[in-house]
This record gives sequence, C-alpha cells and structure tokens, in this order.
Amino acid sequence: MKEVEVFSFDVVKEELSRLRNKNLRTNFFLSEEKLGFLKDGHQTVAYRSDNGFYFLVGQEGFYKYFFISNDMEDLQANLKLVEEKYGSHIIVSEVVGNEDYLKEIDDQFQDNDFHEYTRLVRMSRMRPEPVHFELPPNIHRLYEDKLDELQNIYLKYFNKFAEQIPTREELRKMIEKEDVYYYSDDSRIQGFIIFENAGITSHLRYWFVDPEYRSKKIGSKLMDVFFTKFEQVKREIFWVIDSNENAIKRYKHFGFNEEKMYNIVLINKKLKYEEQNN
Repeated sequence: MKEVEVFSFDVVKEELSRLRNKNLRTNFFLSEEKLGFLKDGHQTVAYRSDNGFYFLVGQEGFYKYFFISNDMEDLQANLKLVEEKYGSHIIVSEVVGNEDYLKEIDDQFQDNDFHEYTRLVRMSRMRPEPVHFELPPNIHRLYEDKLDELQNIYLKYFNKFAEQIPTREELRKMIEKEDVYYYSDDSRIQGFIIFENAGITSHLRYWFVDPEYRSKKIGSKLMDVFFTKFEQVKREIFWVIDSNENAIKRYKHFGFNEEKMYNIVLINKKLKYEEQNN
C-alpha cells in the first residue's frame, strides 16, 4: 500500500473505475464541487493498493476518512495503517446503505477500534399535488450580508462530526443558488432552511430554529418553503438521527416515511453524540 503523491477528483474517478466490480464498497459520493469545498485549504493524504484507494481530508479538529475498496481485508489493512499514523487525531467516516451493506463495513471499522457515533435514517415523501411557490410572512431569502451570522449559528448549535457543516464557500454557493431562506420578525436569524434540488428530487439539507424562538411555529413556516419551492419536484428527502423519536414523529405528521436506508457515523474515539464537540 503506497501513499499517493497527486490527489484530485479526477484521480478518485479513475480509482472508482479501476476498482469497480460486484464487491466494490465505498463511502465516496461527492461531486467535484463538493470535494473541492471539503478539501479547500486542508491537508489530504491518500493511499493506493491493488484492491483499494483510501484518503483522509483534514477538517477543523479532525479528519474525514473515505474508502474505495473491493476487498474487505484490504480495507482493514488501510484502517490499521491510518490508525498507526493518524490515530492520535479524531477520524470520522460516514457510510450509507441498507442494513446488510452496512454490517460488513461496520464490523471492519469496529474491529479497528472505531465506534458508532450516531446513525441517521432517510425519510421521504412524494408531493401530494402541484404547488405554487410564495414566501410566507417574515420568511426572507438569505443574502451574503447574513453569511457571518449564519456561520456562527452552525458553530454554536451544529454537530461538526455528524451534520456535514458546510464551508463558507459552500454556503456562499447555496446562497447564490437561492437555496437558503430564514425567518425573522426583527433583524436576527431566528430560524433557517437550506435545501438542494436535483431534477424531480428536493433534498432538505438543514432545518433549524433558534431555541429562544421555538414557540412561534417558525419551523412549520420554513417547511412551507421547502414544500413549495421548485414546481418540477415530485419527491422530497432528508436525513434525521434515528433515535430522535420526537423529530421522526413530527416529520411523519408532514407525510414523510422512514426508508430502509441509513447513514452511520463512525469515529476512532469513544465520544457521545450528545456531548459538546469542542
């Protein structure tokens, strides 16, 4: 297993093509743009073997680990190598799939002292009827002058290991695409919603209401934007922590159903999701 000197999105695509067969296992599903946001200004380390390609991307206070492998023993060998070289740091890896797909990979990680930090389930619904988009009262499109305030909310309230906090450049791109809206009856962001459109599917990325304002039904007003933006959308999806029964119950009230698709977050340290991740 050799360290790779040149790393780029094109290299990753070549490795996906080289390793693709019925045994392929991977947690890399990023576009070139999103990989660029992730690694911008951060250290990246990559390894290549006959049966795999593996890389670490530095973040603020931890590394994200990606694998492309068609041999589980090869994945295990890289996990051991990564632990030997970078085990003093926090390493986070996310894996998406159904229960059968995840079990084999989860076992490999846990055999190498990774722990399941949390698990998310995907929920979805089909739009019941055509919609007309119109902003509810006190809902505003978010512009770049609010970017600092938005980033501060992420730093204060969001979990950096499990919630894929967007970089400043990624947020700027979302704002340009008119995918960010916020609620305010004064000058402060009291809640916000971010979603992305891909054809007939709309993906709810973030939905947040400031704890000080959670008695004003702001959340449902923000969801009205998600439910009506993009006339061509027929399917709506998002991810939620699978142990958050209150949230799942609330989403089911909106007509969403749980799918048998999960995202497990694995970390090489014994950390609790509920703890502040300083």
